[in-house]
Amino acid sequence: MKKKLFILLAIATTLIMSFGFSSCSSSDDDNDPKFQDVTLTAGTTKDLSYGKDFDWKSENDFIATITNGQINAKRIGTVKMASEKGSFNVNVTPQYNYFEEPYINFGASIQDVKSAMKGHTLMNEDSKYLAYKGSGYTQIIMFSFENSKLKYSYIVTNSSYATQVANWTAERYVYVTDTDDYIGMTSVDLKTLVFITPMKISGTWYYTIGYAKYEKSSNAKQYKSRTTNIDSNNIDNTEFIVNQLKSSLK
Repeated sequence: MKKKLFILLAIATTLIMSFGFSSCSSSDDDNDPKFQDVTLTAGTTKDLSYGKDFDWKSENDFIATITNGQINAKRIGTVKMASEKGSFNVNVTPQYNYFEEPYINFGASIQDVKSAMKGHTLMNEDSKYLAYKGSGYTQIIMFSFENSKLKYSYIVTNSSYATQVANWTAERYVYVTDTDDYIGMTSVDLKTLVFITPMKISGTWYYTIGYAKYEKSSNAKQYKSRTTNIDSNNIDNTEFIVNQLKSSLK
């Protein structure tokens, strides 16, 4: 248990500190004052070659910002930078590709999910769950259904990959909160809740990166936290986490 909490704390620290690496590019030699789109790796920076003194506004500060004439690429995505003199797009690409996001078209039918997962090996299936064999750092890809509609999606990975989980999530999602049981985040567009939580399978600890649709609600139900297992307790534990995250985002 102490090891589990230590690794969760390590992941949370990485997320809070954002990125410890930075590659600062020098000014371009191009003297053309036209604004050109820029592509940067998450966690890096680049000096503007023109318009350093302009008042720049980012359409999404979670993806990238401009401070003192320097572009700061924070998380994966594309964002528009606008000033009184013009605008351009910043495209932020990943440095880490340890995992692949699961299918998160929430509300999709079981058959829709099966079609999207064509080519993956189905490990287990019932009326509430689908579980597929993963590859690389991903052990299992799981989907949870309510009334035959997709409600939650999960990536399951071994707890020894804590560093990979931390780096991969930090450049994709926005840190919100953490407890002894989970770390809560959100997508950069604030449409998806993301949470890392421990799961014990046959005596071995794993981490799940879970996904749920973010819908603001003023009457969220309260649930009692419990140890996560691959059974109906999964639903209760996920509901508890999701509703706590919703409260944190209000």
